[in-house]
Amino acid sequence: MKNKKQRGYNLQLDSPIGNFAKGKMSAPEFDFMGRGAAWWLWKAEELHRMATLGVQAHYADCEERRPFFAKRDFTGYVLKPSTLKVAFFLAALAIENLLKGSLVKEHPEYIKDGKFRGEIISSHNLIKIARDANISLDAGEASFCELGTEAISTFGRYPVAKNVTDDSLAAVQPTFFEIYDRLRGKLEQLIMTKPSKKKK
Repeated sequence: MKNKKQRGYNLQLDSPIGNFAKGKMSAPEFDFMGRGAAWWLWKAEELHRMATLGVQAHYADCEERRPFFAKRDFTGYVLKPSTLKVAFFLAALAIENLLKGSLVKEHPEYIKDGKFRGEIISSHNLIKIARDANISLDAGEASFCELGTEAISTFGRYPVAKNVTDDSLAAVQPTFFEIYDRLRGKLEQLIMTKPSKKKK
């Protein structure tokens, strides 16, 4: 009889929602994918696509509100939840994936024997990940990464921080997308051109 972990199993069989499988990947397959910068790049593209839609929705909402503000009459106006913080959250996750794509080229030993190894590869601290991947950030990029780290940890996910002693309020400006797009392009270029180091 095959080991469950080797052959994998579905936690939801024939579900209308989808299947979630565990144990389908061997350690060598995991290491191959985890060290493959292209996989991190592809995940970043998924997140970027949805972040872009979130920003577009924000601007569409602004245009919809404009006539109501001009008339100072909000009769018939339907308030919609803002998509800007969610878009920023997704953009921060995209940057995290790009940073880690570069990180695994610099430190392939961080993915070993089917696991993430070490604090940095498991971290969501974008500044620390960039530093360990030998990526320099300008002031705007560093600001994005600082707030992006907070978004991934707290305000992108929840209405409050995880702890009353933590800062939990954030105002995200739509101009973040310009810095994000520049940083995204820079990191994509680095992933494409940076040679991978040999595993230690």
